[in-house]
Amino acid sequence: MKRIPEEFIERIKEETDLPELISERVRLKRTGANYMGLCPFHNEKTPSFSVSATKGFYKCFGCGESGNAFTWLMKTKGLSFEESVRLLAERLGLEVPVDDVADDEDRKERETLENMNKAAARFYFNQLRSNPQARQYVTQRGIKDATMISFGLGLAPDSWDALFRHLKSQGFREADIKKSGLMSGIERGKCYDRFRNRLMFPVFDYRGRITGFGARVFDDSKPKYLNSPETQLFRKGTNLYGLNFFIKNRKKEDDTLLIVEGYMDCIALHQAGFVTAVAALGTALTQIQARLMKRWVQKVIVAFDADQAGQMATLRGLEVLEKEGFSIHILTIPDGKDPDEYLKSHGREAFSQLLASAQSLTEFRINMARDGLDLKKEDDKITYLKRLAPLFSPMSNIEKDVWVGKIATETGVSSQALSGMIQKGYDRKLWMTSKTAGPFLESGHRRAQRILLNLLAKGYREVADALGPEEWTGEAHKAIYKLLMEYEGDHPDAYLTAHLTQAQAQSEWVEIVGIEDFPEDVEVAQLIRDYVRTVQAYNLEARKKSMLSEIAALEEAGRMEESLQIARELLDIQKRLGGK
Repeated sequence: MKRIPEEFIERIKEETDLPELISERVRLKRTGANYMGLCPFHNEKTPSFSVSATKGFYKCFGCGESGNAFTWLMKTKGLSFEESVRLLAERLGLEVPVDDVADDEDRKERETLENMNKAAARFYFNQLRSNPQARQYVTQRGIKDATMISFGLGLAPDSWDALFRHLKSQGFREADIKKSGLMSGIERGKCYDRFRNRLMFPVFDYRGRITGFGARVFDDSKPKYLNSPETQLFRKGTNLYGLNFFIKNRKKEDDTLLIVEGYMDCIALHQAGFVTAVAALGTALTQIQARLMKRWVQKVIVAFDADQAGQMATLRGLEVLEKEGFSIHILTIPDGKDPDEYLKSHGREAFSQLLASAQSLTEFRINMARDGLDLKKEDDKITYLKRLAPLFSPMSNIEKDVWVGKIATETGVSSQALSGMIQKGYDRKLWMTSKTAGPFLESGHRRAQRILLNLLAKGYREVADALGPEEWTGEAHKAIYKLLMEYEGDHPDAYLTAHLTQAQAQSEWVEIVGIEDFPEDVEVAQLIRDYVRTVQAYNLEARKKSMLSEIAALEEAGRMEESLQIARELLDIQKRLGGK
């Protein structure tokens, strides 16, 4: 028997733009961090159907229907779980890999790599802390100790095997070390440290897990920057440096991301208080990165690079961002400086003013079209208008009117002639089903079981000690409990998403992992005891009702002795319920 690997299913879930998927059938309107629309699962006049791009799930507060991208397709198209995975993979242009049921080896390999990256990061960090010369370099670059600690900066020592020996001493197998991306020379039958005598930047995914490393030389030697190769964890074009820090530190009013090129730019901006900065790490933005950002923001400011190669990468990235529907502004830094240099020479306030002056995408493109031309010359004017022609198509009607007027004044060409270059847009079809439902109320014991399963997934084994398998109610919760008890890794979400093949169970798991973390001052042990009592009380009430029915049936049949025996058990249950 074959199965789609968990890691691939997790990748599909992360890279699918859920609002875009659902908006193909439901008209959605952004309200704050989420999207709202009329529920397709019951009739309603006021929108109560919420879609979260950040968390990757939907929920109707009218009928209680909820789920993720997989359950959406399972419920609206009648697909199986595997069919929904394949359809979403096709939408993303990905080929579905198939593995044996015993895909535990891949999961364990991934977890080993995660642990190895953590061990390497700690090693590099301690090396930097104990090397005065390297510490001085970091300080001279304007990086404070607190920032160095927050970003986990480190030092790869000038040695061919320092990290290799350290990882071996930590118990990692040589075969795993060779597959980690931390070594070089493997293809030539050798094995030595990939990063040597470099400043190290751990690369985190948006969850805060170390997926790889970036490394910078201390002098002018080449290559200036060196990144981890592709591994099971590190894939180019799927992550943004600094995004995890933005998610951790963002405020409600932070609705815009500032996209810069490199590690140092991002770090310097965060240190100066610009926590919305993320870095694309020198590559053109990809659709995956754009969709990842869209979970948290709808607006982006792109720092336009001073060098030609950087400018081309920026322009390619703008097309991707525009396609994903972002509101885009362009930040051009004077004198060809990068953000890090500008902050050092002009300060935080000057950079804030510079941000406020960022150009709209349209203004930026029109200025680019004008660049190098003398509009007093007829040939240059014609070239300018030819360059402008394709820029008008995506504009709104108001924007078209404004720019047609400005360009007509600038060039002396009539507004009527400019309007001939403009094309019309298109409409989107709407869809909804005709099911009806009353208001949805979540029962107390169901809520309690969800919270307990959430805590069990986070490693609180006290839950399993307090409630046995027979005490969970509902097939979905029983299935989730069983899988959590089987699982031994650190990432249960991917494991359960891959193994829960029923739509209802998937919906329940989405609800469970979507529960917010409790405040730090909450005593979790007491919380578990309280919710366990809620579940047990529900089970006792259910047993009590069943016993009352049994007693009535036995008395009617004249089986008084059996009836009295059950009545004695019923008295015990009533005492446990507090005499109810």
